Amino acid sequence: MRVIPEMWDSMKAASNGLGISYALVQRAKKEGCVGFRSNRVYTLELIQWIAESKVGQQQIFTHKDEREKWQAEREKIKAAEDARRVIGRSLVTDRYRENLSLLFQRLHRAFVHTMPPLYQGMDTSECATLNETELSEIQIFCEERANSIGEE
Repeated sequence: MRVIPEMWDSMKAASNGLGISYALVQRAKKEGCVGFRSNRVYTLELIQWIAESKVGQQQIFTHKDEREKWQAEREKIKAAEDARRVIGRSLVTDRYRENLSLLFQRLHRAFVHTMPPLYQGMDTSECATLNETELSEIQIFCEERANSIGEE
């Protein structure tokens, strides 16, 4: 027969020892459960609060239940990745960095190397038109790259 201690040294210890979620123990303290005194958690008062509180009754989860829920959710995400319905975060961040690098390469090439010689003898409106054209091409390039994320 398992003996449950009268008090616990911490909320985490109470959560683990009683097999209830840590969030529920935190909620009990926040809502004024009298089982919290001198940095200790008193078992009887906590269990009474859980039994009497609608919140407590709705949130009783053992760690096993939480772990099983988390694993099931993880499996759903993995299946969605395998079916290509979602894209993994690492792929998105890698492609984002790659595309950002390509964007700045194109901007640098256009506005440092290509455009200045073309500006010779142009008035302001012609320069603006040339800039708009170059920026439109870069925008199309970026949109195509962004749309291709996850297609590989």
